Parts: sequence; C-alpha cells; structure tokens
Amino acid sequence: AAANATLLPQPPRARPVVGFLGSFEYFIDFDLILDVAARMPDVDFVLVGRGRDHARVAQEVARRGLNNVQLTGGVPHAEVFHHIARMDICLNVFRKIPVSERACPIKLFEYAAMVKPIISTRLAEMPHVDAGFLYYADTSDEMVSQIRAILADPGTARARAEAGYRHVMAHYT
Repeated sequence: AAANATLLPQPPRARPVVGFLGSFEYFIDFDLILDVAARMPDVDFVLVGRGRDHARVAQEVARRGLNNVQLTGGVPHAEVFHHIARMDICLNVFRKIPVSERACPIKLFEYAAMVKPIISTRLAEMPHVDAGFLYYADTSDEMVSQIRAILADPGTARARAEAGYRHVMAHYT
C-alpha cells in the first residue's frame, strides 16, 4: 500500500520539500536541520512529529524567523505516508551520541518504501542497511551539498531511491 502512494499524481510544486518524520527527542539533530533550513530559504522543510524537544525546536524556528520550516506536530499513523509523499528528500538525522550510534529507525524503511531519496547522518548501523541508496551528511555544509546534488540530478536521485525501495522490499519486509 505504501508503494502505491508514490503512484498517485502529486500537484506541481514551485519549491522542493525536505522532510523529517519522527520523534522530537534529544537524539535527533534538529540544530543541523534548522542550520540547513536557514542556509536554503528557497527550500521548504516539513518536520512531522512531536516529543520532548518540540517546544524548543518551535522556539528556535520562530527565533530564527525560518518561514520555510513547517512543524506539523504529531499526526495519526494513517497520515504518515501522506506526509512522506509530500517530501522530495527525507532526513534520517541523528546527533552523534552513544544512544543513536546503533539507531536504525522505522522512518528509514518508510522513506525507502515510498521511493524517496534519503539523507542520513553516518551512524554505525547504516552500512548494514545501505546498499548504495543513502546519501550521507554530518554537517550543514555536507547536507546543503547533498540536497543541492539531489535536486540538480533528479534522475540519479530517483534511481538511488528505486534501488533503496527494491533493497528494503527484498530484505526488510
């Protein structure tokens, strides 16, 4: 069912959408995401979820005047794939702390099931999942560069996203 969502026609957008879906907790690197959003005002960032860090992230978005960042709050699981479908690029971005080093979140597989390009921080667990479909970024410079590369070459991004879909469907369902 998730893969079929990518086949639905999407309305044309004037601006690309980079998104995150998941818990707003201390182990997610929202500072990195917001730094990138500040550097890329021509890109929309949609952050879906809630958690203990949500109020701080919302305050930081307001303090920085990041009009290109939308915080949806928590959403019912039935709406998860609708939000992922809106995203041109999906983020799997964790702080480099011990609790996240072996993280392998469900969102990674949901993004891949929706045939989306995925940018991830370099975590110890990622090489065990990645079959050449992930893009990596640990700094705002790297993330800006990866976002620009994906947007500049949609054919390659689509091919990698399709490879991610095939890999996840073959090994993780």
